[in-house]
Amino acid sequence: MLATAVPPDSGRLALLGTEIQTSGERQKVRERLGYLPQRTGLYGNFSVAAFLDYMALLKKIVDREQRRSEVETVLNFVGLDADRNRRIKALSGGMRQRVGLAVALLGDPQFLVLDEPTVALDPEQRLRFRELIANLGERRTVLLSTHQTEDVAHISTHVLAMNHGRIIFDGSPSDLVDLARGRVWQSQSRTDQTLASWRTGAGYYRNVGTPPPGADTVEPTLDDGYILLLDQRPRVGNPV
Repeated sequence: MLATAVPPDSGRLALLGTEIQTSGERQKVRERLGYLPQRTGLYGNFSVAAFLDYMALLKKIVDREQRRSEVETVLNFVGLDADRNRRIKALSGGMRQRVGLAVALLGDPQFLVLDEPTVALDPEQRLRFRELIANLGERRTVLLSTHQTEDVAHISTHVLAMNHGRIIFDGSPSDLVDLARGRVWQSQSRTDQTLASWRTGAGYYRNVGTPPPGADTVEPTLDDGYILLLDQRPRVGNPV
């Protein structure tokens, strides 16, 4: 709905100060909107530059010089200038994600919707992509839809958590971490009555839930707060 791909089942939707009810209103918003879907649908036989030029035309950037300038700008921003003539099907997964982001950036949109942008990326690619997203957020609104809590912890300033279509948390990343403060502890053996318990590389168990008396509590993470937010039912003696 936020990408204007489908209408709401009920209620009203407004983006960038515009109510979205008619095709004209959707088009008005799309001119100021960038969207990176989870499945980018890139055309593998196109070169990177040719694909961006084609997508710029679809975004109604019809002036040739303006289109060329737009393509140059986004290629440089996502770090693909040297790969402009490579076919998309020859690129790595991380580079293809960069092409998808470049498409979303055509037209210098004020609002970006990024759907699972770091999924399936290796650690280095995720760090590089995280850097790009953080830079984008300095002068525009970026909505990041993700299950990668590390990305949320490192680059988000505001978090909404949804469960079965309901918003169950609205606050900062640190607020979500604070939900777990005093409820995460380490022990030498597995502890019953926890929401989650796992053996760490250091050899002790990290537990999330209601600590027993005298427990050695540790600093919580965003993951811990998320676990507590979603599941308050104890799993007795069931390893995670």
